[in-house]
Amino acid sequence: ERASLSSFRGIGSILGSIVPLVIFPLILSGFENRLSTGYTVSITVCAVIGFISCFLCYIFTEERKITKSKNSRPVKFIDALHVIQKNRAFLCMCIHGLCQGAATSITSTMSSYMYSDVYQNLKLMSMGSLILMPFSLVFLFIAPKFTKKMGLNGFIRFSLLAGIAAYAGLFAMHLM
Repeated sequence: ERASLSSFRGIGSILGSIVPLVIFPLILSGFENRLSTGYTVSITVCAVIGFISCFLCYIFTEERKITKSKNSRPVKFIDALHVIQKNRAFLCMCIHGLCQGAATSITSTMSSYMYSDVYQNLKLMSMGSLILMPFSLVFLFIAPKFTKKMGLNGFIRFSLLAGIAAYAGLFAMHLM
């Protein structure tokens, strides 16, 4: 069940990333001679669309009422450190999240540079995103089936090794 929920969360994030990955380069390509203006307009449009999306997502959401028990005490920062110290799996997930966030930041930052300065065609960035998204959606739909077959740990290890092999292959092709 957790794998299915994670897949659906991933599908939602992919659908949500259509706006910045497709619209941003198209707007930016219209300002090729004035890139600073293009970035300002693109970021403003994406921010407005993001604000409207977040507002619509939470407009009908209700908070659950949680009552405090008499024995509850405020959580301190040191409590979080104790959890990290005692729970290796949680620590690994934190490190994984940090690495994934850093990789996503580097990829998104470098891709706009690569498409604008190296390829000199920002419209290709939109096309690449549109081609990549269906593959990601298909993978997220079939991921729960592989998780049931291989087990969650096995599937995570397989996915990480496949990613490492793909990036090493891309790096090796660049050297040729």
